[in-house]
Amino acid sequence: MEYLMIYAVSDSIGETAQQVSKAAISQFGLSEEEYYIRRFPFVRTEEALLDLLNNAKEDNALFVYTLVDPKLSKMARDFCEENGLLKIDLMTDILNILIEKTGKQPLGEAGRIRKMDESYFRRIAAIEFAVKYDDGKDPGRGIKEAELVLIGISRTSKTPLSMYLANRNIKVANVPLVPEIPVPKEVYEIDSKKIIGLTNSPEVLNNVRTNRLKALGLSSNANYAKLDRILEELEYSEKVMKKILNILVILLFICCTTACGNKNSDIKATITDNEGNIINMSSKEMFELYDGNEAKFDKYYLGAKITFVGTIKSIDTDSNVMIKKGNVSTHINRIVFEEGYCLAVEKDSKYDLADYNKGDKLKITSGITDASDLFSDFLKQIIDQRVVWVAGNGEFNYEKNITKYETIIEKVE
Repeated sequence: MEYLMIYAVSDSIGETAQQVSKAAISQFGLSEEEYYIRRFPFVRTEEALLDLLNNAKEDNALFVYTLVDPKLSKMARDFCEENGLLKIDLMTDILNILIEKTGKQPLGEAGRIRKMDESYFRRIAAIEFAVKYDDGKDPGRGIKEAELVLIGISRTSKTPLSMYLANRNIKVANVPLVPEIPVPKEVYEIDSKKIIGLTNSPEVLNNVRTNRLKALGLSSNANYAKLDRILEELEYSEKVMKKILNILVILLFICCTTACGNKNSDIKATITDNEGNIINMSSKEMFELYDGNEAKFDKYYLGAKITFVGTIKSIDTDSNVMIKKGNVSTHINRIVFEEGYCLAVEKDSKYDLADYNKGDKLKITSGITDASDLFSDFLKQIIDQRVVWVAGNGEFNYEKNITKYETIIEKVE
């Protein structure tokens, strides 16, 4: 077989022409002794291109080129056709198709794909940030300045994921969760929607940690890799993650009071969180807490319940208050209590207002059972529209974010 010579020519670094040539050759099973690819980068003048074309003619080479300058591309094409030199133009056809599809003209700038633009410098800054604030370093600054914070126990891929996201221009800090070391207070002070918790199965973590110890020349029997220790760490991390879930259960009581125009009410309700802590707080105190520190306000999470007891003052079955469920808006009725609470009841709920009368004493228990996310603007919409938590099982749908809840009404003798 005739020895194959390929000229890979470009007005940039020539990597595309070289790699495409290699990919094609690999399909023929040629050995390295049967072909040779010569790469010629940064060919940006007619003189330089003409010299290469003449040399390629002498070597009877295949001329593979990526030239974005239309004059140079035409010059290469014309020379090859006039001199019987085999050629492959990797750029012209795709550029012409893109012109037809977009209606725009190409810039004709060589090496533009590698140009150090603003995006490049953002990526470099994000990578430097990830390295600087890896593994909980300087949490006072790193956590507060990060666009995203990863938390998790050892070997849950915090660092690799940080670097991956940094290459997507995202500034990431990561914080290890260790039972013996307190969680940096900054974790509870930032917007919890910026925090991602990482975990894995005990079996996988055991395998990864064992291999890690072996790679370091240490005994695989160390406590670090023992299953009991891993289970202890996973339980601890789950507890931390639950604490910072961004579920605003405290909305329940705010909605109940604001619906009756009692934004500054001193009436208190009882909130029980997942850890069994009991908090008595009025809507006025809740608003002050929310306005002063939204992150701290978000500490109430999925599964918490709010309870209040009230005596019915009136039942409003002609309410013009609307609530949106999915794409459907529906009217709701309201029960107004002497204590200042106000509860909205959907007309299609399981509760029939005919079963209740003025003077009846009711115990209301409500809580979120599932949620994808809640936003502060969602809170604002509820308050502005004076919509209260709805009795019965159902869900709120706000900008495709579903929040499912359950409210129970019980008569108190």
